[in-house]
Amino acid sequence: MLALLAPFLARPASARCSCAGRRDKDGGFAAQLAAGQEQVTRDINNLQAVEQDILDKISTPPPRPAAPVRKSVPLTPLPLTPLPLTPPEAQPAR
Repeated sequence: MLALLAPFLARPASARCSCAGRRDKDGGFAAQLAAGQEQVTRDINNLQAVEQDILDKISTPPPRPAAPVRKSVPLTPLPLTPLPLTPPEAQPAR
């Protein structure tokens, strides 16, 4: 086991990774990640609210205005002309 650690221990102390420094860097990364996740959550919530607003607007048609009341106009019958009972080729020319 000591043979596995020998190359690491042979390095100068300045080249070795400081655990405390590593924790600080990771802590900063974790804070940035958490802040980014919170921003994404806010953005998703805003988009869902906008989506619902749009769906509410397009699913419910606007109320139709009441149709105007029309006066009924009496229909006058057209004058009917009697049709000839004989075919046109048999009729005398006028």
